[in-house]
Amino acid sequence: MRVGSAAGDRLTGLMGVAIALVGVVAVLVFALNVVRVAASVDERVLGREAAALKQGVRLMGEFAASDLISFTHWDEAVSEVTSNRSIEWMQENLGRDVFSEPREQRMAVLDWEGKVLFSSEVNGRPRDEIGEALSTAVGPLLARIKIIYRELVDNGDDFFKRHGDGMVEGVYAHELATIAGRPALVTASPVVPDYGDVETPDTPDIMLDIRFFTPTMLDQLGQLAHLDRVHLADTGSAEGIGGQVLYDAGGETVAVLAWHHNAPGTAVLQSMRPVLMLSAGVVALLALGVAAVIRSKTRALARSEAAAIHAARHDGATGLANRSWFLEEFGRIHAARRGAQGVAAVLLIDCDRFKSINDTLGHDAGDAVLLAIANRLRAMGPKLAIAARFGGDEFAAILEPVGSVDEAANLVDVVCETLMQPVFFSGRAIQIGVSVGAALFDRDGAGCDHLLKRADLALYRAKRDGRGCWRIFDPTIDAGYEATGNIAPARERRTAQGGRAV
Repeated sequence: MRVGSAAGDRLTGLMGVAIALVGVVAVLVFALNVVRVAASVDERVLGREAAALKQGVRLMGEFAASDLISFTHWDEAVSEVTSNRSIEWMQENLGRDVFSEPREQRMAVLDWEGKVLFSSEVNGRPRDEIGEALSTAVGPLLARIKIIYRELVDNGDDFFKRHGDGMVEGVYAHELATIAGRPALVTASPVVPDYGDVETPDTPDIMLDIRFFTPTMLDQLGQLAHLDRVHLADTGSAEGIGGQVLYDAGGETVAVLAWHHNAPGTAVLQSMRPVLMLSAGVVALLALGVAAVIRSKTRALARSEAAAIHAARHDGATGLANRSWFLEEFGRIHAARRGAQGVAAVLLIDCDRFKSINDTLGHDAGDAVLLAIANRLRAMGPKLAIAARFGGDEFAAILEPVGSVDEAANLVDVVCETLMQPVFFSGRAIQIGVSVGAALFDRDGAGCDHLLKRADLALYRAKRDGRGCWRIFDPTIDAGYEATGNIAPARERRTAQGGRAV
């Protein structure tokens, strides 16, 4: 009897061991699967963060271009730099005393052959070896801007509009480079005249805006990319999580940027580790515990994904739609409007002389103006199908259909007048102006790209007519410019043609 009982005990023990082994193996297999899933999630998030960082660098280059063009497309700059080679003028307008943080930003002027005529670092012409080092470092960028300039001149294109995939009106290019052993974002633009009497030079001087990767700049980059603690790291950091190598035009490493990597997959794995260890002994409880944790983490990941989608579609500073989401919605709205009754329009909106607000009142005041414009667009509610910030001080909107062209013109006037109301900041009223260009949907069934181009032409005319006004694309005025790049002279109109907000 004891022998049978012992055999039974052994069999029961073996079955228990077998069940325990099966449970342990199941837990291990499950743990390995969780590790793989966590790694996959982390990899996808890291890819999105790296893409956001690269886009942030590009946006900083566009912001730098906007500042630089205010100098290079200035008739006085052409006269004093290219014609007179006035060191005194360069010192006063481009010298190191102009910048609050000269260690972070420098300006330089080079002739067409690449010889450095002026550097804000020395507040004058640098020594030959320093100038040659700078010219060599930015050589690929100089070659690129020369090609762009020559193509525009040969094709007879207008310098003062967007070219290629640029966000800023004007001729420019930006690249990463190593300047004096320091990583930098360098923006170049030829010094060419605006609409004055100065003749366009055949071989203009080239102005450089050099912005080094200082902690302040990296903080700004982190805000643009929605990343925490962006900083310079050594080359080895690129091999780990949260490291991105940046290259110059020649494929050489300029810098390695690292940041605090948001690893939701790893967070899930760490939170489940105690449960997995406990489950090796309690298989039944493991199933329940894991199911509960997975359900909770799945919901958290879903919320995180929804937040990521929202962030990808909206401008972080104003909460309006961003450029890519606006263009996607524009295509959908335009397709839905084919053959429908009513008149709809797409608007492009620029804040006039926004740079002067930043320069005189500070960037906080500039941010307040941008936020006020965004809130006013949102407050128009059902009158607008969608409103967006394209970047900098540029906004866009699509009007909901109205009954006639005159009603559409009145609505454009309402938008312009609403946006031009003063903005109150720190106890003072900031007077702002906007220029608005509009294109109507129902003219001839033009596609989205064509409508945006027409709105841009109307905006261009509003700026030429004195700013602080709106213009609707009119083929009798704008068609010639649309085809040739030349604006036909026309008297200001206050009907569907456009009017000044009062």
